[in-house]
Amino acid sequence: MILNNLKTGIRNLWANKTISAINIVGLSLGLSAFLLILLWVENEYSINKDVKDRNNIAAIMVNQSFESGEVQTYAATPPPLAKNLQESGDGVAAAATASWGDQIQFSVGDNTFTEFGLYASPEFLDVFSVELIAGTKTSALKKPNTVLISEKLALKYFGTNDPIGKNIKIRSDQNYEVTGVIKNQGQKTTMRYNFLMPIQDYFSYNPFMANDWSINNVRTYVKFDNNIDHLSFNDKIKALLPKQSDKQKNCEMFVFSMKDWYLKGEFKDGKQVGGRIKYVHLFSIVALIILLLSCINFVNMTTASATQRLKEIGVRKSLGANRVALIKRFLLESVSLSMLSGTISIGIVLLVLPIFNQGFDLQLTTGFTDPLRLLLFSGIALIAGLLAGSYPAFVLSGMDSVAALKKNIMTGTTNTSNVRKALVTGQFAITILLITSAVIVSQQLDYFKQKDLGVDGEHLVWFPNQIPLDKRETAMQEISDVKGVKLSALSSMTFQGSNNRGHDVSWPGKKPGEDIFFNFIAGSHDLPAALGLEVIDGRSFSKEFATDTSAVLINETAVRQMNLKDPVGQYIETKNWKGTIVGVLKDFHFESLHSTIGPVIINCRPDWTWNMYVKMDGSNDALALKSIADIYQKFAPGQIFEYNHQKDQPQWFYRSENQIAILIKWFSGFAVFLSCLGLLGLNIFTIERKKKEISIRKILGANISNLLMLVSRQFVVLIIIAIILSLIPSYYFTTQWLDNFAYSIQVEWYYYILGPLLVFLIAMMTMSILIVKASLINPVKSLNAD
Repeated sequence: MILNNLKTGIRNLWANKTISAINIVGLSLGLSAFLLILLWVENEYSINKDVKDRNNIAAIMVNQSFESGEVQTYAATPPPLAKNLQESGDGVAAAATASWGDQIQFSVGDNTFTEFGLYASPEFLDVFSVELIAGTKTSALKKPNTVLISEKLALKYFGTNDPIGKNIKIRSDQNYEVTGVIKNQGQKTTMRYNFLMPIQDYFSYNPFMANDWSINNVRTYVKFDNNIDHLSFNDKIKALLPKQSDKQKNCEMFVFSMKDWYLKGEFKDGKQVGGRIKYVHLFSIVALIILLLSCINFVNMTTASATQRLKEIGVRKSLGANRVALIKRFLLESVSLSMLSGTISIGIVLLVLPIFNQGFDLQLTTGFTDPLRLLLFSGIALIAGLLAGSYPAFVLSGMDSVAALKKNIMTGTTNTSNVRKALVTGQFAITILLITSAVIVSQQLDYFKQKDLGVDGEHLVWFPNQIPLDKRETAMQEISDVKGVKLSALSSMTFQGSNNRGHDVSWPGKKPGEDIFFNFIAGSHDLPAALGLEVIDGRSFSKEFATDTSAVLINETAVRQMNLKDPVGQYIETKNWKGTIVGVLKDFHFESLHSTIGPVIINCRPDWTWNMYVKMDGSNDALALKSIADIYQKFAPGQIFEYNHQKDQPQWFYRSENQIAILIKWFSGFAVFLSCLGLLGLNIFTIERKKKEISIRKILGANISNLLMLVSRQFVVLIIIAIILSLIPSYYFTTQWLDNFAYSIQVEWYYYILGPLLVFLIAMMTMSILIVKASLINPVKSLNAD
């Protein structure tokens, strides 16, 4: 019986080749897109999942409240905190201190490379269960000028030789002894590093910091004993900072579980509000939408083609076939088609995945060698086939045999027609929603690129500066004398990471308890000029004023928040320095547009910097950079000269958004294609059903426009309904996304028209082509057809 049903099904598929091809192509592509997104979603959820005891690991975070009511959340904590938590007990198995991460040049012989790693306390190894494949864990990170390196670095610098006891030159002038080799980390973790160095070396330049509770400049991680309630622990540490330092009286600490670091790391007003998880949810919905669109096409095409088999159903019922047998026949056909589509989609994914990985810097794998995963995907294809085939199977098989025989071969039931219309309307609405979202996301990203950030990034490069302090002035002069170079400057700031921040600042008129969270930038005299910063009051730094070594510049936001009436000439100070305000800078963006511009203080302290900016005139930047590289090697022999173009740096903030935007564009386009495919199939069926009517109207003098109106009328109504249904969701989702940014586009009304207009034009174009084709058929052939 099954074999007979399969043969009949194959015969029916062959008899309706166009509809069958549309079904197979649509469902294959839909399943392929669904699987790709599913692999991406699975990868997102897998980050940090393999870290041992991750549910017991947390970072200590700080909420700082300001008089304005604003609450800022950050991961910077005081250096003594970890020791305090470790000694307090309270279910803390281990507590560690670590730096934010550093790019440091390593040299062994002729091999010199820039590596990324951390300064960390010995407890870091216990918190994250770091495994050493060489060396002794009990003594690791306890001795100054020692380093733990990854297997990757051990092979890179020492080959197959034992690295233990060998020296690595750090920053060209410090020898560090290798005391251990760390097992290579997996790819799916946010704690990425290639080396670990003792935290005491981090404080060697400012030893007082190690015990200072008033500054927040390191990260603190804890590992809890099993079954410790994080909420109750929060209550214990909430008031710890104010007790330790008056400078921290507006600060409260809380724990941030490692399981949430990657997906739920966004905070607003001191509360966790999500993060990347929003995109995971979004694309999970998109995956289901694409699968739904494919199934809608499948249902519509299957229903449309099945109505041509009403006489077959009537004959089979007259010959004794029961409803169950007919249901099985229809379901077997649809499931066979969906399983074939599923097989094709696996091939498509295998072909596309390498391109997908390369385009989005991912390392996704299909895992089809895993029988369970293959079974899961087969189950999805099976369910898709059952869902898509169930409607025609149950509706058409339920028709009375006499009624089925009396039905015209090209006429479906009213209920069937209404369901098709509802499905098409839903398909149009979903497509319009995706197109509108893609348009607004693209506009926002274009806004990022075009917005004036207040920094002139044209012909401006920056690079880590490893030139010794006593040679920097001479090196900068030689670089400034290079043909094509306007000037050079030193800075502590880059546009890729957090600046030094703090609130231990005093100024004239400061009220008791008033705290402002400042961004501190150190630079040489020419830094404002190199960055193209505009001075709106007072002057910039100048070598003509010997006192400028204690001068500061502040931005407009700092003036407003400090409520300074005449800022130039007034002083501000911290416990480490005191400076006179010599000028006010127009606000400029040094962080992403997710955040508003914060108050900035720029110190004229070249000795506090570790980056160099070079401004060129654009006459021949490549030649100028070659000369700069030669000068850099002259003053920092053996160091790598790696520069970054400033104009490209702001986009570093939007890597995630750019990836998301590309995904939305891809899958919005994919949804449009699926909708067009479904529309094409339905138009073919509609025109086939109206072929005789078209022929008669043509004989009576109807032109192409009249015929197009005849066929398109019902689709135009459906598109209008779809537009109405999609408007509110489109507006809600896009405005919610734009709320993530402090600076965003003004959403224009026509953004919501582009999607409907595109869908309408595609629908009309598809129908016009088919109408023209149908009108060219000799009316005699259509009218003679039975």
